[in-house]
Amino acid sequence: MGKFYDGMGNAVRVHTENDYLEIKVWGLPKLYIVSDTPYANVTKDTSSKGTLTYIDGETKLDAIPVKFKLQGHGSLLKAKKNLNLTFYADSEYEDKQKVKFGTWYPTKKVHIKANETEYSMCRNSVGTRIFYEWMGKNLPNGAMGYVDSFPVILYYNGEWMGCYTINLPQESALFNFDEDKETACEHLCYRVESGTNLPNVAGWEYRGDADVTDEMNAKFQALLDVMYNTESLTKEIIESHIDIDSLLNYLVCAQIGNTQDSCHNNMTLATWDGVKWYYVWYDTDASFGSGQGGIGVNASGDMYTSTFITNYNAFFVKVVELYATELAEHYAKIRSRYDIPEFVTNAFYAFQNRWGIQNIDDDRVKWAEDKTTSTIDVDTLKKWVTDRIAWCDEYFGYTTE
Repeated sequence: MGKFYDGMGNAVRVHTENDYLEIKVWGLPKLYIVSDTPYANVTKDTSSKGTLTYIDGETKLDAIPVKFKLQGHGSLLKAKKNLNLTFYADSEYEDKQKVKFGTWYPTKKVHIKANETEYSMCRNSVGTRIFYEWMGKNLPNGAMGYVDSFPVILYYNGEWMGCYTINLPQESALFNFDEDKETACEHLCYRVESGTNLPNVAGWEYRGDADVTDEMNAKFQALLDVMYNTESLTKEIIESHIDIDSLLNYLVCAQIGNTQDSCHNNMTLATWDGVKWYYVWYDTDASFGSGQGGIGVNASGDMYTSTFITNYNAFFVKVVELYATELAEHYAKIRSRYDIPEFVTNAFYAFQNRWGIQNIDDDRVKWAEDKTTSTIDVDTLKKWVTDRIAWCDEYFGYTTE
């Protein structure tokens, strides 16, 4: 089974393969995956099989059958992997089951995020929470405007694998969808799968628990037909299909955080009534000064004229043209309510502190090779945000007078 650690980098003596289940890691939830597939041999295309044990205080989910694959593009490039886990009720891996974590609605799957390319260890989790707060928490059904997550320590076949987050994926448990209504096209969610094919439903992926149908895809395609017929678009047409506050706040937050993927590969649209659609945040690891691979990006530069929008997203180009005044007003509303550099920095520190500095330091040592291109820690992030806000103030014409 390999070495066991207590989460602070200290080896722990064990007598049987089950003893590790009782190891305390300073109150952190712990995940234990046992599989015949070595960690380095897990792939994106073929499912591996194993069991998952989860311990959080008095809560223990014991030896749940799971199938899992690599999740996300970063896992193909880095040693520390993101995993997509699906839960089963039987050892033959035939009947899926839902599992409840904390206050979440029961879910059939979770993502285990390695946060592999960034020193802040939590950008894809914390960034979406920040934007949800700024956007006013205005989604229907009490839905979250971000993919909820929390810190965990992962052991794989007994080996301490360091700091991860367990993330609730984009499915019904996240959106508070009533599953009975999904096939009636009242509750739908789609996320971009191909940033070069936005006008076609084939360029998007349905995200939900129901089996996607031709009727559901046709409903979303009808929205895309309106959005990407940009020559005919007016404010009235847009606002009859899209929640305008959701859209404008999404674009303002994208500008503040320089979240390039969110205007390209990670865009998510959801509807709770089959009529009005909302923009929902998903995955902001390339944000607040970090580009793909954890490489630092300049604090100046217009997201709205970036290649991620101008080369691919004709709808956003039209919205920026039609709503220049309103975008400035939405920025001013956020800017006047928050000390943005302090708010962002405190959010990252608060999330980090749940792991503990020693855990994070040990993780960096274990996965040092993955971190060689990353220069973005929280102090660097705060400086970047301060410079970015100065740039955004000038761009949007915001003054404190």
